[in-house]
Amino acid sequence: MKFIIALMLLAPGLASAYYGETVLNRTINPYVPKQGTFTKDALCYMAEANAFRVFVPAHKETVCESYRWDHSDSKYPKKICVKPKRVSYPAKYITASRDYVQEVCIKWNRDDSTRPRCVKSVEQIKKYPLEYTQSVYEMSDYRHERPRSVKTKTIANCN
Repeated sequence: MKFIIALMLLAPGLASAYYGETVLNRTINPYVPKQGTFTKDALCYMAEANAFRVFVPAHKETVCESYRWDHSDSKYPKKICVKPKRVSYPAKYITASRDYVQEVCIKWNRDDSTRPRCVKSVEQIKKYPLEYTQSVYEMSDYRHERPRSVKTKTIANCN
C-alpha cells in the first residue's frame, strides 16, 4: 500500500520530467524578433555616423486616395475612405539617428492631487541604447511574470 501511494506521488513529477516544458524566446519589446537576436543584416550600429542602419522588408499597405465625411451621427462625424488603394513597397535599408529629442517636464502643478499637470517643460537630447533585454519565458507563463532567463544583448557594429 505504501508503495502504491509513493508511486502515485511520484507519477506527476516523473511525467513532467519526461515531457518537459517548451521554452520560447518572448520579449515585451515588439521590435525584438521572436528569435531574440538581431543579425547584422537586419540592424546594426554605424559608429562613425552615430546612427543605426535598419533593414525594412518588402511590405504592402492600404492607403486611401479620397475620403468622405459621414454625418449620420450628429455629434461625431466620421472620416470614411472612399477609394482604398493597395501599395507595395520594396525592401530597403534606412538610416536612423541614435539621437532623439524628448520633452521632459521640469515643473508640475499639483493642485489636483489625482491629476498633476505639467506647467513647464524642456526638450532634452537623448540617445537610444546599444543594448536590449531579451527574456525567455516558459510557454505556459502567459502573464510574463517570471522569466526563465534574462539576457542583455548588444547591437552589432556595421563593418
